[in-house]
Amino acid sequence: LYARPQILFKIPNTAFYPQPKVSSALVAIEFLHPRPPLPVDPKKLRLVINTSFRQRRKMLRQSLKGILKSVAKTLPDDWATKRPEELRPPEFLKLTALIYGYRDIENLDPALESGYPVWRDPSSSS
Repeated sequence: LYARPQILFKIPNTAFYPQPKVSSALVAIEFLHPRPPLPVDPKKLRLVINTSFRQRRKMLRQSLKGILKSVAKTLPDDWATKRPEELRPPEFLKLTALIYGYRDIENLDPALESGYPVWRDPSSSS
């Protein structure tokens, strides 16, 4: 959502000692500046993603049960039966919008939108 990842090349397991039972790759991450505005509240997006992956092997219906109950909503069946690892990043935007709705990105203050880290609490002093 805020970056473009690209696999530069694969690294065979023979390049390591001891040899792992997995393959590796070198990945480049290009961060987008300015950061594009999201159609949903970034804090709510973070909540949905974190809550979804806390019970990764559960269906979204189960892992998001607390959030859905707090907003008095249910997910459509095509979303409720998915697992978080099946979703691509743009689908998490849509999932968040299904739960909380879209926000008006036309009237966002760009200075506020790009001024704090989305994945950290802006009040923390790190």
